[in-house]
Amino acid sequence: MPMPMETKERTIEAKVGDTFQISFWEDRTLGYAWYPTYDSTIFNLIDDDYQRTIQTHTADSGKRVFEFLAVKPGNYEIRFEKKIGWKFTVADRIVYQVQVKES
Repeated sequence: MPMPMETKERTIEAKVGDTFQISFWEDRTLGYAWYPTYDSTIFNLIDDDYQRTIQTHTADSGKRVFEFLAVKPGNYEIRFEKKIGWKFTVADRIVYQVQVKES
């Protein structure tokens, strides 16, 4: 029987109207990518950028940067799951607890 996956948690503080970034290493050669899940009435995803740091004929790796805009005050979460594109299973999971305060 497989072991349950450990969920890592991080905390971010922001103010309404602030932007903040969350970044991850991605190895696109192996097919891995990070996918966010969040409430779009609370956060606006304003940028999703991939910055290639290694590119050869056989490798494509780099940093994936998500930039969000905080819209409403309160305590919320943004969940990221790392998956291989052709599989339904999750390889890794990180949950960001975001505390958004009035500006």
